[in-house]
Amino acid sequence: MKNISKFLPLFGLIIFVYILSKTNLSLVKQTFLQMNPVFWLAAFLMILPSLFIKTLKWKQLINPFKVKLGWKEGFKAWIAAFFIGLITPGRVGDLARALYLKEKLATGKALTTVVVDRVIDILVLMTLSAVGLIYILSNFTVNSRAPVFIAIMFLLFIAAVAFFLKKERAEKLLKPLYNFFVPAKYKNKLKASFGDFYNGINLLRRNKVAMIKAGLLSFFAWWIVSLQYYLLAKAMNITINYFVLFMIFPTILLVEIIPISISGLGTRDATLILFFSFIGLSASAAVALSLSILIFSYIYSLVGLFIWIRNPIKL
Repeated sequence: MKNISKFLPLFGLIIFVYILSKTNLSLVKQTFLQMNPVFWLAAFLMILPSLFIKTLKWKQLINPFKVKLGWKEGFKAWIAAFFIGLITPGRVGDLARALYLKEKLATGKALTTVVVDRVIDILVLMTLSAVGLIYILSNFTVNSRAPVFIAIMFLLFIAAVAFFLKKERAEKLLKPLYNFFVPAKYKNKLKASFGDFYNGINLLRRNKVAMIKAGLLSFFAWWIVSLQYYLLAKAMNITINYFVLFMIFPTILLVEIIPISISGLGTRDATLILFFSFIGLSASAAVALSLSILIFSYIYSLVGLFIWIRNPIKL
């Protein structure tokens, strides 16, 4: 199982190579050569409000634990974890944020804040994606089973969240893995963290105001991301209506976190090509925008790499 998981990201790479082999790369190159740097700069300037809102959202989930997280600490943790998430399948590296709280909060509870943060993000994206798919199906000719696939993903995710909300059910499912894979010297520590994690879950479930605030902030954070996508599309001289882009981008972001690629390589390209085909845009335009998003993300993540090097977390 462990060996198979190592090769999962190769699927994204294979998809990416296949897409490149079927795409007119000269058109992609031409799109980059005609890029408007003003719109790129505007997209970068929106990083600051995006980072502020995402950190504020995380703080809403930390506050119920009676722990104070400074803005500077929050910014550093979020950007560093963004870099790690970008280079790991499914962005699981984002969980590294919890390590920046280990001096303030038990590891299990710190992990609760990050996991719940991610679950809220995914639920908001799924809601937006459902609305977007209804819009696309109602206004464009769609010859694809993608909406059915997204609907199945949504139902499976909801079922998984509902299942793992109960500690007893999770314990029963995970116990064989715990007994077989976890070395004896780590069993007590992991068991304590597991208990802390679910204590944290129960605490947040009682703090509905904090959860609602986090949900609303998640929506605003994704709205800013959609504006960044639109500005990058404008930079690449891709003619697309903002509202249409807002309707399709949640699905693109959801596909990015499927753990069969790193940084959404391949999966994002394929999803953009699919949606662009619905609205009459070329595959080369989709690939150009996808590469633009990839480059944008890595330039942004360099700040996180710098912070990680300056402030490495001891595991």
